[in-house]
Amino acid sequence: MHDLQQEDPFEGPDKEIAQICADLQSNDIDITIRAVALRLHVSHTTVSRNRIRRAQVERCAELQRQARRIASVNQKRRKNNSELEIARLKDKIMRLEQRVDALTASHKAMILAVGEIGGIEGWKRFYQHYPSAALNLPRPDNLSSL
Repeated sequence: MHDLQQEDPFEGPDKEIAQICADLQSNDIDITIRAVALRLHVSHTTVSRNRIRRAQVERCAELQRQARRIASVNQKRRKNNSELEIARLKDKIMRLEQRVDALTASHKAMILAVGEIGGIEGWKRFYQHYPSAALNLPRPDNLSSL
């Protein structure tokens, strides 16, 4: 006699039923006595009248329900986590855009101040250590566009 509580119903005791239940599970089809009997090409009573076969199918069906519940909970958590992550990223983008705006305004003011104090030569001296930044700045003869 088989102890169905200790044995994995997707492995046995009836190997053919185990395989059918595994196939139903992998295709996300409800595991029922009728579904198993249909794939065995027998009447559903052939499965339901046999205590061991019926218990095996019922245990597989219960495991399927548990797996679906776990998957549902995990899916909700993933959705909530991804929505939270999106909100965090949007907030971070907004703060970074505000920071870029503030830095841009302060740099424009600094460039104008340097231009007033030292003229073009002061401006060039300031940016001589930052050649890549100087390439992205407006031409010195067009400071009025700042």
